[in-house]
Amino acid sequence: MGLHSAAHAVATRIAQRGATPRKRALCLLLISALLLASGCVVAPARGLRFARVVGATEVVHVEEAGLDFLARVDTGARTSSLHALDLEIEDPAPHVEDNVGHAIRFRVVNERGESARVSSVIVDVVAVRQALGTELRYAVPLHLTWRGIHRELRVNLRDRSAIDHKLLVGRDWIGEGLLVDVERNPAE
Repeated sequence: MGLHSAAHAVATRIAQRGATPRKRALCLLLISALLLASGCVVAPARGLRFARVVGATEVVHVEEAGLDFLARVDTGARTSSLHALDLEIEDPAPHVEDNVGHAIRFRVVNERGESARVSSVIVDVVAVRQALGTELRYAVPLHLTWRGIHRELRVNLRDRSAIDHKLLVGRDWIGEGLLVDVERNPAE
């Protein structure tokens, strides 16, 4: 077993045993030191000194709506998705793809029932695969903020009324510099 494999095995065991955040941090520090001592290079992501840790759910602010959402962090989703209702497209075209570039207005509602009207421009139509097939959704640029980290993303719009988390953030939001710890609470 190589040093990288051993480090991964140790980290996995620590996570499975429900170690406290402090113990996990100490173990990661020890593993990093061992890797460095062995001659391995542990380089931070482009200009970042340390990765920030996010949990399976996080409170994320959607700037255009002025609302906070308890977002589900989903590493399996490529793109982010926002609960949107009452979509109104300016001068709608007969084919979905032909609406790219058109202005759109919609209402967003967070899990607390707070709502806001948002205006944007359709920048893409994305095909999202689901268990029941593929669905076409409009994508709009939105600014999402979490603990001082600001990201502009192409977020797809969907009626998420039947889903607990009205905002799903995918790998496009996670990006560089964030690590996901599914056991972490949003308040940590």
